[in-house]
Amino acid sequence: MNTTAEQDSAARLDDLESRIAHQDATIDKLNEVVCAQWATIDRLTQLMERLEQRVQQLDEREDRAAGRTAAALLSDRFLM
Repeated sequence: MNTTAEQDSAARLDDLESRIAHQDATIDKLNEVVCAQWATIDRLTQLMERLEQRVQQLDEREDRAAGRTAAALLSDRFLM
């Protein structure tokens, strides 16, 4: 026959096993969320890098166009 102490120990063990199972499930869910967030961060980082490159290209184009405009104005002035 089981004594009260043995029954208490068995109940505590069952409770601990239940808690561990619940914590394992929670950890698995959190891991999925973190992995999804990391994938989103990677995608957004790549997008940001492409946008930075595009802005730089546009700035360089604008600078070249402004340089040509300034040069054209100067040459017109001196040709007059």
